[in-house]
Amino acid sequence: MTITQEYNEKHHLATKIYAVDILGGQCVMCGQNNIFALEFDHIKPTRQSRRPQLGRSLSRRSAENTAIRIVNGTEDLTNLQVLCGSCHLIKTYYEGNHGNITIRSLNKNPAQEVK
Repeated sequence: MTITQEYNEKHHLATKIYAVDILGGQCVMCGQNNIFALEFDHIKPTRQSRRPQLGRSLSRRSAENTAIRIVNGTEDLTNLQVLCGSCHLIKTYYEGNHGNITIRSLNKNPAQEVK
């Protein structure tokens, strides 16, 4: 790893930590607070496609840009929340199968809802 790459890694992590802290510091569904497990979620999806792409990982650049916009104050915080990777996947699945939902409408253990 070059010095520039190492600097970028540390800078991205510091930006993400600050942005996550602005949004509450933990997953709003389960309370997970490990920074490496946390992701930014748009409450109302911004993608045109309503079909979830399970197993898809967000591009690192997209996550970095979201964190930068949060810190700079140019992101709409009313449409953002912090979710851990697992809860984000569950929310995305439910949105694709049940329409736009809020995280508060999900059971703490969505697997119990499956018939």
